[in-house]
Amino acid sequence: MMKRNILTIIILGVLLNIYSQNSGYYTDALRNYQNFYISTARSASLAGAYSSLGGDIGSIAINPAALGVYRSSSLVFTPGITYTNSSADFYNTKYKEANTYFNFPNIGLTLYLKPASSSEWQGTSIGFGYNQLNNFDNRYIIKGNTQNTSLINEFLNYADGVSYNQLDSYYERMAFDLALIDTLNGTNNKYFSPFNGIPIAHRTTIETSGHIGEFYMGFGSNYNNQLYFGLTFNIRSGFYKDNYLHKETDVNNKITDDNFTFSNSLDTWIKGFNVKFGLIYRPIENLRFGLTFHTPTVTKVEQEYITGMTVTDDNNTFYKEYPRDNNGNMLGKATDNYKITSPMRIILGTSYMFGQNGLISVDYEYADYSRLKLTNGDYPDAIDKANEQIQNIFKSTHNVRIGGEYKISSFYLRGGWAYYASPYAKNEINKNSYNMIFATGLGYRGKNISVDFGINKLIKKEKYFTYDHQNLLPADLDNQTNNFLLSIGFYF
Repeated sequence: MMKRNILTIIILGVLLNIYSQNSGYYTDALRNYQNFYISTARSASLAGAYSSLGGDIGSIAINPAALGVYRSSSLVFTPGITYTNSSADFYNTKYKEANTYFNFPNIGLTLYLKPASSSEWQGTSIGFGYNQLNNFDNRYIIKGNTQNTSLINEFLNYADGVSYNQLDSYYERMAFDLALIDTLNGTNNKYFSPFNGIPIAHRTTIETSGHIGEFYMGFGSNYNNQLYFGLTFNIRSGFYKDNYLHKETDVNNKITDDNFTFSNSLDTWIKGFNVKFGLIYRPIENLRFGLTFHTPTVTKVEQEYITGMTVTDDNNTFYKEYPRDNNGNMLGKATDNYKITSPMRIILGTSYMFGQNGLISVDYEYADYSRLKLTNGDYPDAIDKANEQIQNIFKSTHNVRIGGEYKISSFYLRGGWAYYASPYAKNEINKNSYNMIFATGLGYRGKNISVDFGINKLIKKEKYFTYDHQNLLPADLDNQTNNFLLSIGFYF
């Protein structure tokens, strides 16, 4: 019983899809630590390869020394549109889904303070603003027919050996009340299901929304046009919503309950804090090196979780059930609260300027996902188990970003590429997953205004289990997130 209780507790605090091997507290930790630096159109056009460049509001999210490069005050804001194109291949059935979302990934104000004429300090800048780090707007539909596996098998496994009046209210009890599982004759703790062992049509819809970003306040300075440094204090804030809807239909119409659906909805709010310190060194006129440290981020997580089940029989009669207590009262939303501490992040970069005609920039980023840690949870036993999972599931990664810019008069042509390696250990099913970015853009810079347009395409490939069962094959997911960004800047 203790094992079952711990499992139930974990379910209440994890990402929406509780039956997937991709789910767990560790999934929330991954979302909070993974950064793709969307920000301004210019920085996004270079795929975030900006740690040694500076002078851009978006680059402050990567290296605060960007503030030291400024030679004037500025106000920049960036609206955008996100277009997602996702596909799922499940039991030789492919399905594509496309959606469009409005986005606002960046706004920032930088105030430049002129130096004394005789000083080797060439100026100091103070910055305030917001930069988006990750966007979760997306939708997958996974369809396919299976022969010997059903979500109900999972309920049967959990229910085995447990009296029907002690079944978990959030899962097995709902299935029991809707007659999707029932006791074998002469027992009160052994179960069967009419959905077990028959051909079934599956349809799983996974819809996510929300974002994570940072509100920053900091300063940067310039020593002799050779050494630039900066420091920012950052409040991490975000929200994401995860909706999971799983439907199974009796293909041959052999049983009374023609189909059933199981739904989960998870709302998550996060709030955290970190400090970033960075340097940019220019040993010669055209060459720059960047070094950045992001301190561990301590993030408070608040979650609300609700689930439900429905059944439709051969007469098209509809039955709906929500979790209830032993007295039959509806339980409503479950809640969970805990903290995530992410480890330090280190970024190295170099860039070379081709006179006034262009540049090329390269970033290297080290991130150790195995050092993510959960604390202060409502359910300590579940938190301890999750920390063990994190150490076994995740590993450190080496990420690379490359960007270039070519100047023609007052106009700029840009392009970039980035590769984010899989954070999963070699024995995990997603050990070969990855995130890759292709970027391009153009811009105009006048005396007091700049207009930049950028396209940032994030390609993500991974395997996904719609629920956990030994005979179930994973779906192959392919997602393309296209960010179309327009940054307008005013300089004074």
